[in-house]
Amino acid sequence: IIAESMDLTDTYAFTGTVTGAGGGKVLASYHTQTTSGSSSDSAWSLQSGLTTNITPASSSSKFLLMVGIQTKINHGEGMGVRIDRDSTQILVNPTYLTDVYYSAGSGEVNTWSIKNFIDSPSTSSAFDYKVYCYTSGGTVQIPNTSINYLTILELSS
Repeated sequence: IIAESMDLTDTYAFTGTVTGAGGGKVLASYHTQTTSGSSSDSAWSLQSGLTTNITPASSSSKFLLMVGIQTKINHGEGMGVRIDRDSTQILVNPTYLTDVYYSAGSGEVNTWSIKNFIDSPSTSSAFDYKVYCYTSGGTVQIPNTSINYLTILELSS
């Protein structure tokens, strides 16, 4: 079949095997954002505006999670981001806890921590995705001048 000769508004019946029309379709999208945040020195703090409850369309669904956290840190301070599915940590830097650390000079730096992660929870039961921030070395402002966000796409497998 030549693509130029097909009427794409028609319905076609195929026999045999159709290839190239598989998974990867977006089944649902979720987005939450906040202009507020919280931090506690040397501890994980739940970012209350960045929690999303999801009931998967299928137990084989995959989830693309996109998180953006903007902070202001001073010399000697650091900040890290963790993503949990219910009480299970699914994305965290286990070695250093912080993703961003300001060690040079003095003063303050506005910075972003961006996380992209594909999760395969293998369940059709509801669960929550939650974003936490870890701070070290002082009082880190979360967010400083921007909007923090959690965007999730549910994908068919």
